[in-house]
Amino acid sequence: MSASAWGKLIGIDRSTASRLLRGERKLNTEPVRKTSKKLNITAAAMI
Repeated sequence: MSASAWGKLIGIDRSTASRLLRGERKLNTEPVRKTSKKLNITAAAMI
């Protein structure tokens, strides 16, 4: 999934999603929670 698609999925802009994916910005629980809810998987499955 691209940064753009992920950002749209969870309601963040592409640049923020890209920085999170590259590790330039610390990932907190909110994007993980939103992503797991949208994809209908557990947060643990993403980690």
